[in-house]
Amino acid sequence: MKTEITREDYLQFNKYFFYKNKLKRTFIIASISIILWVFILHIGEPFDLFEIVIELIAFYLCWTLFVLILTQIGLQKIKKMPDKDGNILGVKTYLLEENGFREITDTSETLTKWCGIKKIQESQDYYYVFVDKIAAYIIPKRSFLNKNEEDEFIKILKEKSEN
Repeated sequence: MKTEITREDYLQFNKYFFYKNKLKRTFIIASISIILWVFILHIGEPFDLFEIVIELIAFYLCWTLFVLILTQIGLQKIKKMPDKDGNILGVKTYLLEENGFREITDTSETLTKWCGIKKIQESQDYYYVFVDKIAAYIIPKRSFLNKNEEDEFIKILKEKSEN
């Protein structure tokens, strides 16, 4: 299967990874921190539930806005990171071979043995073949000629990587 990985594809992978894996943890930690901070601010004061709730909402909204702005800035910087002539972007051929998953580009060839595939995840427009916690082959769904070709490719990929 032949495809081209663009900067947008790379950005979408990073968004998927961040939102799927990191954002939930960030908000859990932030929520706990905000609750503790508000209660620490009120030590020695009379308990006023209304005031505490208002402060919690205000801190949480500010924190959410802060995280979202930083996330968007970071993702835009990430989009510009890969070199145009490097191995992340450009035309790639993916092959499902007997001994592994092969990626071929103009400048490199990589074989990942089936046991080296950690997981396969799907988003609306992509498949991600993870070979580490934060490293994955990006397979755009637009690369397939039709749904049958896509289904067959993914079926074989999943079968071979699970054995």
